[in-house]
Amino acid sequence: MAGKEADNSTPLVAKETELYMKRWLVACLLFLSGFLVQFAWHFFGVINETLSEHFGVSQKTIDWLTLSAGVGEVIAGPVIGYLFSLKPTVVKIWYVGTTSVLTVTFAICSFVIYVGKYVFICIVAEVAVGFVCAVFYALGPVTATVWFGEMEQATVLGIGWFATMAAVIVASSMPVVLFGENIDLSDKMNRVALLLLAMSILGGISSLIVCLVIPNLPKLPPSHAELQRLSIAKRADQDSYKTTLLRFAKETKYVITDRTSFTLVLMFSIIEGVFVSEYMLVPANESELELGNSTLLSDDAADISVNRGFVLTSYSIGGIVGSIGMGAIVDRLKSYNPVANIISFSICVNVVLTMLTFIYNIKVLEYISNFMYGLSMMSFYPFIQEMLKQHVYPTVQESTQGILVSLIGSVFCVLLPIIIRAVMTQFGKVQFYVIVLILFIIIQILTVSIEPEMKRFKYENEAIDGNKK
Repeated sequence: MAGKEADNSTPLVAKETELYMKRWLVACLLFLSGFLVQFAWHFFGVINETLSEHFGVSQKTIDWLTLSAGVGEVIAGPVIGYLFSLKPTVVKIWYVGTTSVLTVTFAICSFVIYVGKYVFICIVAEVAVGFVCAVFYALGPVTATVWFGEMEQATVLGIGWFATMAAVIVASSMPVVLFGENIDLSDKMNRVALLLLAMSILGGISSLIVCLVIPNLPKLPPSHAELQRLSIAKRADQDSYKTTLLRFAKETKYVITDRTSFTLVLMFSIIEGVFVSEYMLVPANESELELGNSTLLSDDAADISVNRGFVLTSYSIGGIVGSIGMGAIVDRLKSYNPVANIISFSICVNVVLTMLTFIYNIKVLEYISNFMYGLSMMSFYPFIQEMLKQHVYPTVQESTQGILVSLIGSVFCVLLPIIIRAVMTQFGKVQFYVIVLILFIIIQILTVSIEPEMKRFKYENEAIDGNKK
């Protein structure tokens, strides 16, 4: 995006904008892409111990099947961001590329698990998952602005994060579905290989649908804000490689140096790091983490595994409600407060309740508190992304926003789980909740320190009013 100097005075005529029903098919493809990306990232963390036994390697080695995706995000982020800036009007190819890479990745992992060797190939493939994850972070806000009206932006972002929670629920439940009683290790791994092969086929079908059905852009833009973006983007298409690089660097600098926008990105990154810790590393190793926790009243591994499954399910269902519900709420209110303070305060309360119910082993309340914990935590995702999109408009294009969130968040996703895993291994799960509570108190402080501007929403309203006159 060119910056604040963008021309906002373009005369408006009838039928400059239009909403197409096909946009909901695009939303389904965004969901499906997000589901495949997040499943590829989360699944190996759930079967950590089984994979360790199958490949004959340490669990720390298997952890890198999870962490390598975060490393891939760090590596790919700047490159992906530059490519989006180079061709800002090209959207379809990113969906094709994402689904195609995931198709190949799932097929490779399926083969490696089937033969039971060459785990390093899976680790390399997970780096590629990190690449497409960076693309997915950019595709969320780009898809919202390219295909959807102003009052649907946060809802689409919520659909993207709903895909994350759906992938996590499926990934977390797969061991229960696949690993029945009296099944030896080789049969378990054969079932995992077949599951990954099925995911590869699903990715191929998704890629085919994108190629055959979805156009690169709608015939008419869905909003005046998108009309403005296209006007700027078409001029940017003529820029040299050097000019594009400088523009991308300028946008990055703006987000990092502007206190409000950087605070939003920082809050998002902390939340994502906690999410990765909660789902992908912390709950994966029952024997090391759960059985070693003296606060548990039962030492029965089966009981612990079942309880963990219910806890994750409660958390995930709450996350689904939070991501979709908050997207719809933000689209109706289009304001930062009081929503921000309500979310940040409620998540601190829910972490405390979750910790207390865990300590005292109150099962029903533990599930309820985890539901509320997931609901309030996942509400942050579409909310913060929408606030960032509103505040930096039109200075920073949507793809750059998504890439920076992905890039900084991936650093937290690599470092924070390692730190929390070390603390939990040494002290137990209660300390995990203590660390999380401290982090969310920090987020509460950051929340009240800023007041993002609704620049995009304001521009859209002014454009509509001007068109009526």
